[in-house]
Amino acid sequence: MSAVDSQADATRWVGEALERFGGPLEHYAQRLTGDPDRARDAVQETFLWLCRQDPGSLNGNLRERLYTVCRSRAIDAHRKDRRLRSASVALAQKEALTPEPNALAEHREDGARMREALVKLPALQQEVVRLKFQHGLSYREIARVTGRSVTNVGFLLHKAMQAMRTEMKADGAKEAANFDANSTDNSGRMAARRVAEDGESNAARA
Repeated sequence: MSAVDSQADATRWVGEALERFGGPLEHYAQRLTGDPDRARDAVQETFLWLCRQDPGSLNGNLRERLYTVCRSRAIDAHRKDRRLRSASVALAQKEALTPEPNALAEHREDGARMREALVKLPALQQEVVRLKFQHGLSYREIARVTGRSVTNVGFLLHKAMQAMRTEMKADGAKEAANFDANSTDNSGRMAARRVAEDGESNAARA
């Protein structure tokens, strides 16, 4: 194979990787940085890194390596300006307070509860949940991306899901209690109104 052909194959390989993973990586990086511009920078640096790699050197672990490099670039960007924690908190608060267009729909209510429960988790638990369920990484891939053991990833996911279920049940119970209280108040007001109306009718007949 000529050098020209090799270069064309490498360009095509990087282009296919960018098309397949560019969007998900940018979404992931933004969750880490809280800043769309920094997220895009992290993804660009990730693919610049990929351009310098030999496809055969990745041993079929392209997705895993891309997420690992992207994570490293995103965290480095945060550490430079010391805004990691404040940006993560701001993003979590913004997401939790975003109103739903159709809050009466049951599936949207469940989604809102799930997001609210998610942003209350510790940062590392949030990350492994997003990597598993939003980005579809395996336990082993998550372990390599985050630098944790597979066992620890499983433990983190278990604790995260357990905490989210507890939080969602608590939120549901609060909503039910508020609904019952409102219903009782409305019923009481309607009953009082009927008594008053009956009294006025009786007085008029007398």
